Amino acid sequence: MQRLSTRIVSYFGTLFLGAIGLVFFLWFYGLPSLGFVGASNHRLGEATRVLELEADHMAAWFNNRLQDDRGQLLNLAENVTLARLLASRSPELQENAERLHDRLQRAYPDRFNAIFLLTPGDGVVQAASNRQWLGKPFPDQTLAFAASRPGTSELVDRLELGEGSFILIARQIRKLDASAPGLLNGHPVGIIIALMAPAQFIAQSRLNPSPTDS
Repeated sequence: MQRLSTRIVSYFGTLFLGAIGLVFFLWFYGLPSLGFVGASNHRLGEATRVLELEADHMAAWFNNRLQDDRGQLLNLAENVTLARLLASRSPELQENAERLHDRLQRAYPDRFNAIFLLTPGDGVVQAASNRQWLGKPFPDQTLAFAASRPGTSELVDRLELGEGSFILIARQIRKLDASAPGLLNGHPVGIIIALMAPAQFIAQSRLNPSPTDS
């Protein structure tokens, strides 16, 4: 009798463990053929939703930030003093470029890594935030020539340098309009280029709350 009871207990114990295992399996994985969704699918769906919200948030933030940076460069491209110095190839151009970059760095710390001012035909650097580039061809002549083409008011692209990858924004600076002093309406007298590191975009985006943080 004792051996029989032991076998019975063992038998029902095994059935009980199997039933528990089956319940856990159904709870976790579900039974898709019967329309029963398990907890794993719920968690996967929730994780996917969170990732999609995060991606949408970062894409929107990136677009807004890029729009702001494009606006900043547009303001510089419409700087009458800068256009006059470029047209006359004034030696004051370099000092003016350095002051503009310092002003941007104070207003937007670690935002604009570098600024270049090029001649629109040969892509030679006439002024830059770093003097080591003076008189040298811009690192990517293909981009420099693309930004110089007639009708290309703005160019947004990526630039690969030895120190890393950068987001590039370029705008044409036009000659002063003789018929309307103070306005720029002539042919390009220069190209202004700003470089920004993508890592700074990502780092600063994390400072802004996303829908998944709440």
